[in-house]
Amino acid sequence: MMAAHAVITILLALMWCLLVERFDAGALLAGLLIAVGVQWVFRRVKGAETHLFARAFLPSKMLALVKLTVFFTYELILSNIQVAIVVLSPRLRVRSALIELPIELENDLAITALANLISLTPGTVTVDVAPDRKSLTIHCLNVSDIEATKETIKRKFEKPLRELER
Repeated sequence: MMAAHAVITILLALMWCLLVERFDAGALLAGLLIAVGVQWVFRRVKGAETHLFARAFLPSKMLALVKLTVFFTYELILSNIQVAIVVLSPRLRVRSALIELPIELENDLAITALANLISLTPGTVTVDVAPDRKSLTIHCLNVSDIEATKETIKRKFEKPLRELER
């Protein structure tokens, strides 16, 4: 687990350098200090929840993280094209729907990640999380087969998140 924290610290420090648009020793040192501080704070706030990120960098979990990244990137590109076609077509033919998607995720962080992945994909927005955290309500701009849409979300987004959660 210590190696995972080191990887996260380095990634956060590099993200800091990107944010400040400087890659010198001062920016990297500041990024490292901020990264350590962020991890310290998150460890104090509901410690078990934050370990989802740390687990993502374990060798046994890297495949799930890579799958999630590849699936999300593919869906992002595909949905951008689909939404552009809908918007640019002379006749607006959309079949919008509110879908209730049952989920098996248990960790609040994993549920939030799933909701955000869905909302970041053009044409879909997570509208609500059920109070018992067993389902999400999703608005889809254009859906022809509700069951196929549910299956795609569960297979491409929820399954890799479940692997990271274990």
